Amino acid sequence: MIGASGGSCSSEAFFFCALGRWGVGALVRWVVWSYPDKVDSRILPTDVLINDSPLMSRSQPYPPEYRQQILDLHRGGRTIASLAREFEPCEQTIRNWKKQADLDAGRRTDGPTTAAQEEITELRRRLRRVEQERDILAKATAWGR
Repeated sequence: MIGASGGSCSSEAFFFCALGRWGVGALVRWVVWSYPDKVDSRILPTDVLINDSPLMSRSQPYPPEYRQQILDLHRGGRTIASLAREFEPCEQTIRNWKKQADLDAGRRTDGPTTAAQEEITELRRRLRRVEQERDILAKATAWGR
């Protein structure tokens, strides 16, 4: 059992990355949620098992200044792999930041800019609200007949 006898995991790298990103509590909740038959929850503190969700609290996004510093280091000649080893974000996260910065600067055209993505999100939110209002009115009209 994991915890009772210290069992092993086939993807140890995932657990070390998750431990740094989510913290111990969220990682333990994820393990308990993912492998309920292999975890002896009697030995775990009850405050760790408060929520059934494996990712009860999402980590906060990185501040824009931090992202910009990482991208400046990359533009200065550092590789994405070396930045990922030295700083917390994984390689794919840094690649995503680079792509989005290139889209916003006009160096790429294969995706929406940040402003366009924010507008799309707002329009979807408005559409969802209008659809809900329409459904409420349709039910009220049907009820009144």
